[in-house]
Amino acid sequence: MDKKGFSLVEMLVVIIIISFLVALLIPGYLSIYTTIRRNSFETKISQIEKAALKIANAEKDSVKDAPSSCKSYSIDKLIESGELSSDSDTKAEIISPIDKQPLQGRVVVCYCKSALDIKANYVETYDPNKTYHKGEKVIEESTGKIFLCLENASPGKLYADYVWTQPITTAATTNRVGDSTAPTYVYNTRVPTNSKYFKEITC
Repeated sequence: MDKKGFSLVEMLVVIIIISFLVALLIPGYLSIYTTIRRNSFETKISQIEKAALKIANAEKDSVKDAPSSCKSYSIDKLIESGELSSDSDTKAEIISPIDKQPLQGRVVVCYCKSALDIKANYVETYDPNKTYHKGEKVIEESTGKIFLCLENASPGKLYADYVWTQPITTAATTNRVGDSTAPTYVYNTRVPTNSKYFKEITC
């Protein structure tokens, strides 16, 4: 009686085909998974900002009178207020859908004079050693400036890299007694070379 089954060659062909299909599908799956996590992150940040606005609307005068017309609200304060629900049963914290770690930032609410209203931005302290993604907001603690990431930025890209324009040279001059002055080099203002990564949020 003949035994039916796959030969070794046939098995190898099937394995090669399956491996090829998996290699094609994995990048697409990872891309979709990353997009889902980013969308979940943005949704969560939007919820946090809305919770801060609800509190700040009741304190609008104090926001206007605060230094720089801005007030900060921590994650735990927002949770304690009841406007935001904690992701943990034991701690007042919000978990990032991206790295599954508690969010370390805060919400800065500022009174915008041009719009005559308040606006909220969830920010994290800028870390020059960290990679940022489009849509994330950071604050520079020393200046209080808030920046929006316009395009995925590798570490150290908060400020634009600058190059000097060509120097302007003034010719040497000789006065009536024969003394000469040395040429003077005057540099123009710096020109940004990578300002596409971050944009300052002024209101």
